[in-house]
Amino acid sequence: MQTKTLRQHILWIGIGNAISKIIMFAASIFVANKLLEEGNGAVCSAFVIVNYLYLLVFAGVETVATRDTAGVDAKTLKGFTGELLLIRSIAAVLLFVFTWVAGSYIPGLTGRMVQLYALSIIPQAFNLVNLYYGVEWSWPVGIYFVGGRIIYLSILILTVSGITDAKWVPLAFGTAIFAENLFLLILWLKKYGAAVYKGFGKFFLKRWEAALPVTFCIAFLVMHENSAGVILRFTKGESAAGIYYASYRLVFVAISLTLLLSYIYLSRISNLIKNNPEEVKSFFKKSCLIALGGGLLLSVCGTFLAKPVVNLLYKSQYAESGVLLTIAVWQMCIAPVRVLAFQTINAFHAQVKMLKLIIPCVIISIIAVLAGINYYGLPGAVYGTIVGEVVVMTTLLIFSLRLVSRNNH
Repeated sequence: MQTKTLRQHILWIGIGNAISKIIMFAASIFVANKLLEEGNGAVCSAFVIVNYLYLLVFAGVETVATRDTAGVDAKTLKGFTGELLLIRSIAAVLLFVFTWVAGSYIPGLTGRMVQLYALSIIPQAFNLVNLYYGVEWSWPVGIYFVGGRIIYLSILILTVSGITDAKWVPLAFGTAIFAENLFLLILWLKKYGAAVYKGFGKFFLKRWEAALPVTFCIAFLVMHENSAGVILRFTKGESAAGIYYASYRLVFVAISLTLLLSYIYLSRISNLIKNNPEEVKSFFKKSCLIALGGGLLLSVCGTFLAKPVVNLLYKSQYAESGVLLTIAVWQMCIAPVRVLAFQTINAFHAQVKMLKLIIPCVIISIIAVLAGINYYGLPGAVYGTIVGEVVVMTTLLIFSLRLVSRNNH
């Protein structure tokens, strides 16, 4: 793919993603101010739990879908689509049942929110966005991001006025997921179609079994990213979790933007490995420098703006979130490089080795969070997360550098 086309691809998805994050951020502030600390803590905790289960099941499949559709012909794409829809449909049904039952065992409002968020898993059966990343068909993805978030925010504004309306937050989310996924499904089937898959052959299993180690890698990384909020929920209560999530939401917007853009990076570097291996190392280093520079700029600006932004956007009950945010913004400096290193390792099909590296790193991260909460309370949760981020990023960066250097020879 030519540089100009790559830039257009990044532009479409980048702008759509940025607008969607702004809308989601506005929605998060709206929900936090309407539900206050306890309600917001319950909703955010439930979302983290369901999102973790979703990633545990689907993350590896989505990564393989992006990687393996890069540069293939239309006939192969048709068969690949059928395989993906079959896998996602089976997984979505099983995950919905499991999550709904699990929610019944979680006490309080959090448990009820988990059950309602479980409904959003059903339309994930026909989520094909990663195929769009793979073939670098970008304008529908931009519309997908923005359209779904507009639907979500609109429903919230019309339905949520207090904690008694908390149920509408997950219901609005599920409605938006259904609409945006249906939009991409219709466009994709019209252009590429889908072959009905009739059996679990060796090639099918060989392709998709590669998703398992990727899934476990992402599951551990999400555990690292979200352990602080979950631990606070079950040790300090929903109010403490609500204050933490109000600050972390700002950081999450930046990190998740990097994560979604990294699928463009994955598609591009996978193509380079196949067709222009001599360009891989320079592309990797350039991408990491851009990510580090952007993250550093955001962190420095965030340090000075954290308290004023929190005071401007949130009610007075969230004043402590401003203090937390001045610390948490420094995760934005290093997380983007970690995300690119992770996708680079995926591109080299080295996910099994990566899993062995990630597990001890995440254990260190969780220990750091527990120790931080024990000694410093809410700020300690943020300190622990950043310590874990440094450990994970350094480990993955060193390993990915070895891979691209070896490929260059």
